Amino acid sequence: MKHKHLLESVRWQKLRWFVFKRDEGKCAICGSPGSDTHHWTYQWGFFNPVAVSLVCRQCHQIWQGESPDHLADDHDLKPNLIRISEIARALGRKCR
Repeated sequence: MKHKHLLESVRWQKLRWFVFKRDEGKCAICGSPGSDTHHWTYQWGFFNPVAVSLVCRQCHQIWQGESPDHLADDHDLKPNLIRISEIARALGRKCR
């Protein structure tokens, strides 16, 4: 099954709703209202809720090469997220 079809499936929509409720509607990275679901890994399966977190759009864009400028400089994860955005850009990922 193609990725787009997985995202359109009833099973994914149920998982997405579960993750939204589990994460109390907040981004797992910055605490802002969450809007997107992010897979931390696909190793454990596409529909495994352990591998998915709710994130805001700005945090989700980091994996597309966007810098995490919306986070405070003293945010614990900022150095790692800067590196992730640099790697994404080096791989040719484009911000949406």
